[in-house]
Amino acid sequence: MKHYEAYLFDWDGTLAQSHDMWLSIMHRQLRRHNITVSDGQIVKQLFGRYEEGLREFGFSEVEIKALTKELQTIAKQQFPLVDLFPGAQDVLNTLRQQGKKVALVTASYRDVINVAVGNHKLLDFFDIIITGDEMKAQKPDPSGLLLVLEKLKIAPSRAIMIGDSPKDLLAGNNAGTDTLLFYPPEHESQHPLSELQSCKPTYTIHSWQEFFDRLQ
Repeated sequence: MKHYEAYLFDWDGTLAQSHDMWLSIMHRQLRRHNITVSDGQIVKQLFGRYEEGLREFGFSEVEIKALTKELQTIAKQQFPLVDLFPGAQDVLNTLRQQGKKVALVTASYRDVINVAVGNHKLLDFFDIIITGDEMKAQKPDPSGLLLVLEKLKIAPSRAIMIGDSPKDLLAGNNAGTDTLLFYPPEHESQHPLSELQSCKPTYTIHSWQEFFDRLQ
């Protein structure tokens, strides 16, 4: 694997095993309104675009505000219990030891991410963190990635976006970075590999150990 000056990571489903938590909360919210959908539909419609997705389900702005507040409250309580993927912290530590710039670019809310990252004692691993409520537009829009690279003073061609979803990969493509797809076995029920490969990731890995080995 080519070496880069900057490594931009997604959080949910990439570093943190948080998909099940988000799915559980969102399923409960939708069922209260007699809406039953698959995990894949929630991932596609609500992950990274929660309020927009709720509008598409027909919720009013008042309902969306209440559901968003509830989501944030529950997430802040449950996020400290979410584990990292095996090897994720080793990768971050190795990149820091190599003098690389490391950023977190996530659609999650700042107050939720602060709890999650702080719980895992990872704040010092990131040069910059940008969250969904701080971006002009959500991934696949590249504005969040470009803002990070501007602050780091690194050209997109010297950076890589690392994530688990089409939004992550397309955001990298749109920003002009290389991309890495993280696709562990548990993601197979949420995103078909063919859909993700259509986004033309530069690399695909199935575990952080695989990525860690390539960094050596």
